[in-house]
Amino acid sequence: MPQPSRRSFIARVSALAAVSALPRPLRAATRAPGGGPHPVPRAGITAAKVATNEQLKEHPKAISTFELAREIPATLDGIRCQCGCTDGKAYYSMLSCFEMPDMMAADCPICQAQARLAHRLYKAGKSLDDIRKGIDAKFG
Repeated sequence: MPQPSRRSFIARVSALAAVSALPRPLRAATRAPGGGPHPVPRAGITAAKVATNEQLKEHPKAISTFELAREIPATLDGIRCQCGCTDGKAYYSMLSCFEMPDMMAADCPICQAQARLAHRLYKAGKSLDDIRKGIDAKFG
């Protein structure tokens, strides 16, 4: 996968910083049009499309989060990402943020933080609904 251009990266980070600085009600209003309810996890979903450590060699700081995503693909497939990526045509769920070819989560601190929270709640024995509530409370 080609590295995003410097201009694209700076624009993405600037937009995320600007949205993060908004009060929570305004932040929710900036979500992409597809930011509705959480998706229904697809039957038989696996981590087969999640970028491998080798594919992440240009993004070494993201490797540990992608490893967590590979452990809980069905859970991530039932969560709507809150970073605004839902307008992507190949987007279905938070799992999509970790999949090739786009692997948006490689450069997105919001995708990564949501996946870490989802993994921590999953390991604590929380249900998908509880994990969704945790994601919504922190990032929604």
